[in-house]
Amino acid sequence: MVDLDIDRLGPWIVDSTPYTVQHICTNGIGQQVKDMVGLTVVWGLLLLGTPSNAIDNGLGRLPPMGWRSWNCYHADISQEKMTTAANAFVDTSRGLSLKEVGFVNVGLDDYYQACGTGANGSFHNASGYPLIDKTKFPDMKAMTDHAHSLGLRMGWYGNNCGCKEHETVPSWGLNNVNHYRGDVQATIDFGFDGIKLDGCGEFRNLTLFAELFKEAGKDVLIENCHWGGDGPGTEGALNPTADPSWCPFNFFRTSGDIRASWGSVMGNLQTVVKWQPWNGPIKTGPGCWAYPDMLEVGNLPSFNESRTHFGAWCIISAPLILGHDLNSTATNDEIWPIITNKHAIAVSQSYAGHPGSLISSTPPPTPPNPPPPTMYLWGVKPNSTDPTQHGWTYPKPGTTGPLENNGHCVTITKATSSSDDLTLTPCTGAPEQTFEIDANGNAHISGDTTRCLAVYALDGPDVVSFRCNTGVNEVFIAAADTICSKNGYCLASRAIKPGGGGDNPTSDIQIWAKPQPNGAVAVLVINGDATAAHAVDISLAAVNVSAIASFSVFDIWQEQVMPQAVTGTFTTDAVPPHDSRFYVFSPSSMD
Repeated sequence: MVDLDIDRLGPWIVDSTPYTVQHICTNGIGQQVKDMVGLTVVWGLLLLGTPSNAIDNGLGRLPPMGWRSWNCYHADISQEKMTTAANAFVDTSRGLSLKEVGFVNVGLDDYYQACGTGANGSFHNASGYPLIDKTKFPDMKAMTDHAHSLGLRMGWYGNNCGCKEHETVPSWGLNNVNHYRGDVQATIDFGFDGIKLDGCGEFRNLTLFAELFKEAGKDVLIENCHWGGDGPGTEGALNPTADPSWCPFNFFRTSGDIRASWGSVMGNLQTVVKWQPWNGPIKTGPGCWAYPDMLEVGNLPSFNESRTHFGAWCIISAPLILGHDLNSTATNDEIWPIITNKHAIAVSQSYAGHPGSLISSTPPPTPPNPPPPTMYLWGVKPNSTDPTQHGWTYPKPGTTGPLENNGHCVTITKATSSSDDLTLTPCTGAPEQTFEIDANGNAHISGDTTRCLAVYALDGPDVVSFRCNTGVNEVFIAAADTICSKNGYCLASRAIKPGGGGDNPTSDIQIWAKPQPNGAVAVLVINGDATAAHAVDISLAAVNVSAIASFSVFDIWQEQVMPQAVTGTFTTDAVPPHDSRFYVFSPSSMD
């Protein structure tokens, strides 16, 4: 017998109207529906549940919490750095360790492999087993054993982007199954507890990976890192299924790669909404979480942006995977109150029938005599009605000059990074505006053939300055008055910064909400306006809690109960630019 505690089903249960529970049985012949006599529940129960075909490995029942190496170290990673990171999880010098607040997963990302040393120039041997760069990682098993000795879990990485593989080796068997088996076996042999499966190589069959781990009798936390291409259901052509609840992984990327900018964070955040709308069917939940990529908390320009970023990932039940330098005293000092805020983490680690979603998104009021907006470079699909895609002038082959559109020129805003944000600024003839389009179609700053324009992650909308190669997203065709990449994305301008999720309202004032246990609801208010503070009205009706007359308000960032109860509408103080307010509204009867 299973007891359902209706009081714990969360803030969706705000009406005492009874509903009949039906038992529905379906097979290949047909369907039988039978009322369950003597049992009724309220409407809220209908929203409770998880994807019925979520991977059955017992892991990821709550959003995973941890750290992964990429945002901090990128390719410059080693066993020593991973061991040092693991040690940082249990450091109690600030009175409380990361492990004590729930961060227990230590993730190794790309560039551990011995590129080009395997079969057909791969990094897997003829049997399909991955080959390790022993100069960087002399003993993988000793590394994971050390993490385990600290009470931590350690995650690995596969289908790599560094020296990506597209080989077919006869000894790997039909559909390269031995390559898959090799990765699974190595994960087990080296003692890893999870694996992030990227989308760069040929080996993207996540169903097969899940089945092979199950066949081996090893439960590991599986991350789908296919950049939003195949989440739960039928979206993934590489993983075809008729089952709309297909989810052979514990969490899945909904977006392109995140970067340490407000536009990227906010853009990635929006990509979660289609998987878990506030009103509508949800495809995520315990064992199958939506994930707009790793956290950039501590890598962003300001405390306010880091705080907003962390709160946003909490309110949507996204895995909380840190990416800052765990051994930087200055960074930890700044963000420690954010990443160890037990109330924010409690919102993340609760589930009351819905993982959280966007309630509203509203452009900020227009100030009088606003300054001209900063224009940003975008890569978008051709559109004859978009005037910003037309009117471009550019240097002819063999010459140098600006990439100009209506008096504004493409400008590299940073001179040292390999993946820079680009802006469109008034043309001055400065070196950072002087480009050459070479014979390959690469557009780069004159005299610097190491960094070329690229449509980020193949489908934009970001356009970045990246290390030069001949990929279809870096080869541009300048014709008439347009400049378009070989894979069909044209340069255009927008007054908002692009951010990995399409044409998103990164400057809007947004309200997000997530049901909490015992009839409470968490609400996050984000001020996307970069220039002005705004007070924001929160309608309790909009977050489905207005049926209860009075609510107490707990301020998560200030860690205190606010002095007055609220009914109907709650108004925040003036929220500074790119900052947030994070509350839990609880029925006053609970106090």
